[in-house]
Amino acid sequence: FEESRNRYFQALVLAKQIGNAKKQMEILREIWSIGNSTGDMKLVRSTSASMDSLINVTEDADLRFSYFCQKGDEAKSKGQFLLAEKWYIKGKELAEKGLTQDKSSKHIAYTKLRGLYITTKQYDEAIQYDRRVIENYQKQLTSDDEMYYFPYCTQADIYRMKGDRNNCFACIDSLFLGVDKVKEPRELCVMYLTRARCHNAFKEY
Repeated sequence: FEESRNRYFQALVLAKQIGNAKKQMEILREIWSIGNSTGDMKLVRSTSASMDSLINVTEDADLRFSYFCQKGDEAKSKGQFLLAEKWYIKGKELAEKGLTQDKSSKHIAYTKLRGLYITTKQYDEAIQYDRRVIENYQKQLTSDDEMYYFPYCTQADIYRMKGDRNNCFACIDSLFLGVDKVKEPRELCVMYLTRARCHNAFKEY
C-alpha cells in the first residue's frame, strides 16, 4: 500500500497544479479508501480534512453536491442519523438553488432524505419528501406514460409502515390507475407485491 499511496500523492500534486478540483476529489477518495482499508486512521483523518477544505473552496456545485451526499451516506451507514440529515440537507439546499448542472440533483436529494426518514421511522417527514420525489418524477413524464404512477409504490409502503390504512390504499388506487399501460412484468410484479403487502399489513386476507 505504501507504493500505491505515494503514487496517489504524486497524482494529487499534479491535479492541484492544473486546478482540477474533480480529479483532486477522486484521488483523495482513493487515498481515503487506502487508509480505511488498512486501518490508518491518521491518513483517514488527514484525507477527510483535505476533502472538506477542497469542498469549501471549490465553485463546482456538482462536486459539492456529490460530496454532501457521500458524507450523508457514510454517516447513515454508521447510524449517525442526525449527522446524515445535516449533510443531506446541505445537498438539498444546493440542489434547490439550481446551481448544479445535473438536473436530477433535487430528485436525488429528496430521495436521500426520504430514505433516511424511513430508516429512522419519521414517516411524516418521509412522506413530505416522497411527495417531492413524485412531483419531480412526474414533471419528466406525461400522464399517459406507463410509469407515471409507479412512484406511488413507495408512498404506499410508507403509509403502510406508519399504520395509516386509508392513505395507504389511496396510494394503491393511484398506483393502479396506469396498470393497463404497464407492459414490463418486473414492474407489474412490484405493483402487485406492494398491494399484497398492504392487504397483509392490515390483516385483509
